[in-house]
Amino acid sequence: MIHACIRRIQLFFIGNRFGVSLSSYANSEHYFLDSLENGLKYGNLIITPEEALNAQRYISGLKLDTYHNSPLNFKIEENFRTLLQLIILKKQPKLLVETGVANGVSTQIILIGSKMYNGFLHSFDIDPMTEEVGRKYLNWKFHVLNKSKAWKDLLNKINRIGAVDMWIHDSDHSFYWQYSEYNLAWKILRPGGVLLSDDIDTSEAWFKFCQKNKLKSCVILDNRKLIGFVVKNAF
Repeated sequence: MIHACIRRIQLFFIGNRFGVSLSSYANSEHYFLDSLENGLKYGNLIITPEEALNAQRYISGLKLDTYHNSPLNFKIEENFRTLLQLIILKKQPKLLVETGVANGVSTQIILIGSKMYNGFLHSFDIDPMTEEVGRKYLNWKFHVLNKSKAWKDLLNKINRIGAVDMWIHDSDHSFYWQYSEYNLAWKILRPGGVLLSDDIDTSEAWFKFCQKNKLKSCVILDNRKLIGFVVKNAF
């Protein structure tokens, strides 16, 4: 009960900051978690507290290159890093798509983790300089998008990639882009594939997407924002 009240207050303040009513979703069909410390059970995806702790320790010990010109507010937080590592470990996706490279931390976590399972990542960004963070990785292809026609450019490139096992969104957080990207990802995800999104609190796109497709997603509170993920055909 106390955690539910705290969560509702947190959702209210996060939602109020961006002008959306996130607190109205606290008692919805979405599965809310305050953190990963107590583990996670979502469909057939089970993460124990010990696994979450080990993933945190593993990631904190990684020596990663970063693109220093990326704005500080673009960086991913602890729960997102941990969840990303754990989903890759558990699901072992072979073909992944990431939109938004930013400082490159999430990109390298994906590349290092998926390399163990012969996974290959396609990353998309409007900043060509972000390619610097992954040049040494052989299981990576960087796609720079034309800023003036980014959506059309993304569609053309995605059509050439085909079906994927995991899609990670962390790019344009406007409602139109998020909602369009979630629906695009859902169409090309294979059964059992994972759609993971950072910053779902910046608009109501995630919740409207899940509502439209009758999906029960998992929502996790990070330090200052919300993460959402859903597994195709999980329930």
